[in-house]
Amino acid sequence: MFSKKSDKIILIADTVSLPIGECICTVNQMYLPRSSRKSAKAWFYLNPVVKEYKEIFKEIARLTDLVKARDYKDFVHYVSLDVIFLLSNNSLWDRDTTNMIKPTEDALVEVTGIDDSRHKPVRFDKENSIDGREHVLVGLELHLK
Repeated sequence: MFSKKSDKIILIADTVSLPIGECICTVNQMYLPRSSRKSAKAWFYLNPVVKEYKEIFKEIARLTDLVKARDYKDFVHYVSLDVIFLLSNNSLWDRDTTNMIKPTEDALVEVTGIDDSRHKPVRFDKENSIDGREHVLVGLELHLK
């Protein structure tokens, strides 16, 4: 929706609107333990709820201006990241923002191609959605080398 360029800073902002009925993932356990009966080895796998949310987010985000960040991925020193979660059904106080951050940030990395270790500062907030759907408003300020 918005893109602006200067010598050293690129601003990109857009909205990822989830399909009706889909929710922003907010689970306590992003990874779940699994073990094998045949061996004592245990491992962790991505929670299916998280995996589904990330796939939906990436599919929609790739259709927005956020994908333009890929053009600068090799020149980014750091990224100021602002995200606002717009939540449906007045669930503002029932949903844990910190549980929404990592799945969203990981999905955003796959869309932009910029590693999340480059995100600084990072600001997240949540508000009630006025249309009953869930949305993720993303603002990227790319600071170039």
